[in-house]
Amino acid sequence: MFVLTSTVVRYSDRLDNIDIGWLQSKGCVLWFRGKNEVDFPILPGGVSATPSGTWASPLTLNNNRSLLTFNGTTNVISLTDSNAWMAYNGSLTICGWMRIATISSDFHFLQQFDTVSNFWQFYWSSSNGVYLQRYVSGVSNGTWYCGLTPSTDTWYHVAIIKSGTSTPAFYINNSQVSTTVSNAQTNTNQNISAPLSIHLTSQAGGNIKDLIMCNTEISMGELTYIYNTSKRYL
Repeated sequence: MFVLTSTVVRYSDRLDNIDIGWLQSKGCVLWFRGKNEVDFPILPGGVSATPSGTWASPLTLNNNRSLLTFNGTTNVISLTDSNAWMAYNGSLTICGWMRIATISSDFHFLQQFDTVSNFWQFYWSSSNGVYLQRYVSGVSNGTWYCGLTPSTDTWYHVAIIKSGTSTPAFYINNSQVSTTVSNAQTNTNQNISAPLSIHLTSQAGGNIKDLIMCNTEISMGELTYIYNTSKRYL
């Protein structure tokens, strides 16, 4: 099911026309397509992906390409630990499409978890909305969120763009929304020794499409390019 590469694959119309070379120039360290034809056009060298759980039958998109469906419990894709996952080392962009089958409590889309005292995660919480959260030695250090009340079986493009340790900007469906600071980021260079996980949890189930992580701050125009290009096959 998973096609992996440590280098850029050749350009193809089957990749929704997002320019891979351009993504790499923006410090892209992860591009998860979420389709079982080419799931990882971009992964760091030496990183491998291990899917777990029994996967449901994929959905069919308008152009007859299959979309992976997470069952919300056992379906996890684990990526080998890498320095590329140091989300709080400097600037950062995370964006992607999410569709939830059942509204539950919390949905953890992207997570690097060492212990309950040391982790970072990009997730949705029923209490407030979309979070980027980090704990260092049991203390929250760099946690921000924006409001989002999702509907079931509805696609949302969620993005966060962070410059250094400053307060990041959140975007829902390519529109900037208000950011709430829970805890400011006061340090960098924390390397968590754990795999990076892509999943939907808390019995949620659903789909993740075109999940992108860059170690740079992209512009609003560049985010719009990703949004408009990737939404064509929803």
